[in-house]
Amino acid sequence: MSLNPLNMPNLDEFGEFRTASGRLWNLSATPLSPGGESTNDQGCVAVAHHPDGSVILADTKLDLVDQAPMFFLRAEWSDFKDAIRENRV
Repeated sequence: MSLNPLNMPNLDEFGEFRTASGRLWNLSATPLSPGGESTNDQGCVAVAHHPDGSVILADTKLDLVDQAPMFFLRAEWSDFKDAIRENRV
């Protein structure tokens, strides 16, 4: 049985995680980590892009190793952004 049925690329194949403001997510300073920064400095979510157009979305309040980032194919990411802009989500 495949552990990766969506053929999601490995996490290290994605670019850097960026917050909505465009700032680089400091992965070692999540608010729930010892000595972590406040969520005001990190935002709530961070996005990383893969060269194939797929995207992963992570919660900046949790360490990356303690969560399963949301994975979007290129078309799904486009639909998700459109839904946000149109207040459908």
